[in-house]
Amino acid sequence: MFERIQQLPDPTTPAELAKALRITPASVRRAIKRGELRACQTSHRGDRRIQHSAILSWLNGDRTSPPPLASNTVAREPITPIDPWVLLDTPEVCVMVGKSRGTLWRWIRDDYFPEPDKVLPGGHKAWFRATVQNWIVHGMATPALRSARK
Repeated sequence: MFERIQQLPDPTTPAELAKALRITPASVRRAIKRGELRACQTSHRGDRRIQHSAILSWLNGDRTSPPPLASNTVAREPITPIDPWVLLDTPEVCVMVGKSRGTLWRWIRDDYFPEPDKVLPGGHKAWFRATVQNWIVHGMATPALRSARK
């Protein structure tokens, strides 16, 4: 998911952010209005732009606004593809484990796969890459072995 955010222009519009997060633009505007997401007004019409640092703070649950940035400051920090703290949405997790969405949610219901680490705006679920990788390496036990461990 953070890969999609890094591909957005910096600063980005609320509509572009909404499309990347797969939520409605109204959800982004509400977060800006409530002060949860910092945005700057770019024209007298009320057009807004959002810095990557503000987006990352919002997604990480940091409700304190970061200090204002100078106009020539680069706001984003590079996130490597192997960063274990990158959040993955449901389709990305399905690709990693090689199963369908239905199978993934059935495994969660049956306590075979870990619950999502975060609930993003719009109700979207996300897991840290480290959680999924840890499950792939250590947690892919058969149901009989799993019940014996409890």
